[in-house]
Amino acid sequence: MRQYRRIRRPILSNAFGRDGPAVAGGRLVAVSSALPGEGKTFTSFNLALNLALERNAQVLLVDADVAKRSLSVSLNLGDRPGLLDVISSQGAGIESVVLATNLPGLFVVPSGAFREDASELIESVHLKNLFEVFLLHYPDFIVVFDTAPLLLTSESRAIAQLAGQIILVVKAETTLRECVVDAIALIPSTENKFVAAILNQCSPRRDAENTYGDYY
Repeated sequence: MRQYRRIRRPILSNAFGRDGPAVAGGRLVAVSSALPGEGKTFTSFNLALNLALERNAQVLLVDADVAKRSLSVSLNLGDRPGLLDVISSQGAGIESVVLATNLPGLFVVPSGAFREDASELIESVHLKNLFEVFLLHYPDFIVVFDTAPLLLTSESRAIAQLAGQIILVVKAETTLRECVVDAIALIPSTENKFVAAILNQCSPRRDAENTYGDYY
């Protein structure tokens, strides 16, 4: 958990402007990877958990990987209404599908029932409007999205467009550097965003001299 504590401070600073100017869209944090199987859902949950431990911070963890729904399945929320239901209705606010957890300050939004037009919904302007309204009315919240792999679908790129902070999960000694570079290239307007990488499943010795240091 030490690694999550290390990245928690810059994320909070970028979100709320604690140590300098806040990043535009900094309260929206997208967690992704280049390819499947790199541990992004595990990272999303643990990052949200650590952020929620911060005093005066509240975290909304959203399952936005609507095809795989790993987060919803892991938390036994697969049948609960969620993100897709709200976007498709265009009437209800995201708070209508927010679920409390056992940890004060941490809340979850399931992906919702799968739909054939799931990709179109995630990429629509309705998602942007939904979270703009949410952040306006809940100024203490950070929203963490567990998104699909960047090289796999355009849905994650649409969320990366909204988010001011992007966390890329890289599986140690598995993911090719070229894949990491290609994934970063797909993030819109990286110069205006905070982009960081978490090296997953890395031994302490490898962590000291990892191949992906340029992206931290």
